[in-house]
Amino acid sequence: LNFKLILILPMILLEGFLLSFVLGHFTKVYVSDCIGVHWIGVALAIFGSGSGLTALTAGRLVKYIPQYFIIYTVSTIIVGILIFLLLWKREPSYVVPFLVLFGLGTWEGVWFSTSAGLVGILFPHKQE
Repeated sequence: LNFKLILILPMILLEGFLLSFVLGHFTKVYVSDCIGVHWIGVALAIFGSGSGLTALTAGRLVKYIPQYFIIYTVSTIIVGILIFLLLWKREPSYVVPFLVLFGLGTWEGVWFSTSAGLVGILFPHKQE
């Protein structure tokens, strides 16, 4: 195995952990308990729209802003969101779960596009 691939592997694994958290735990605990089961589809649509919009804009922003700065900024946002989820006392609210899911989608969009880009940059001779 290549040493560069071993260093990128935690970044790719973290993306899978986030998706399993959003699709499983977050929708069960936060969305269905706070606002009801019938809102899970809307919540996941908000997550997907945040992810899609950010993936489109992150690719364009890399031309003007360094890629590592975008990753660090979005990583601090996700740490803030996760700390908020640890400290937040669940109460019936429509705004909080949707904003959190949009933030998680934002992180996922940047993380997915940059991790694929990094693999392409670091391994130009193995484009499979």
